[in-house]
Amino acid sequence: MIVDTGATGQFGRQVIEHSLQRGVPADQVVAAADLPAEQYRQILARTGLPGFVTGLIVDADVQVSNGALAGVTADLSGLLGRPTTPLSTVVAQALAA
Repeated sequence: MIVDTGATGQFGRQVIEHSLQRGVPADQVVAAADLPAEQYRQILARTGLPGFVTGLIVDADVQVSNGALAGVTADLSGLLGRPTTPLSTVVAQALAA
């Protein structure tokens, strides 16, 4: 199984950490898979998504790859007023309840 995440910042790290803790080998966790925009559009189109949706997704991806969301900050911790909790901890707590 290959886990592909384009998530950045604290959430991205939590996705990767959770994948590794679930037994996904580190060499199968892909932080990003860069495709040319047209190839990505064709792949999405084959899933049956309408053209306007594939266009929206591809455009968003292109903008992100150009740095639109490149700032990795601790904004989430600031909004929460505390450090973030790893996803694995939250899941473990929920299962124990």
